[in-house]
Amino acid sequence: MPFTLGAVLEQQEHTAALTDRPAAPDENLPPLLREALQIMDSDDGEQAFLHGLESLIRGFEVQLTALLQGSAWERENILR
Repeated sequence: MPFTLGAVLEQQEHTAALTDRPAAPDENLPPLLREALQIMDSDDGEQAFLHGLESLIRGFEVQLTALLQGSAWERENILR
């Protein structure tokens, strides 16, 4: 739940910030930063949310796999 709420709040903040800055990125910014800003501005936040969720799930999968392959003591004391 905290991840979902955080993603929603972050997207709302980003949308609000769009009105506070110029439509086009400053030409004095480094090219990669300008490109990143353009990508972020055209994204509705769904891709970032899905990437974050996938990262969490993969992290849990790695941890659980390691625990299940570990010793009986680890399974008994860590999986509680």
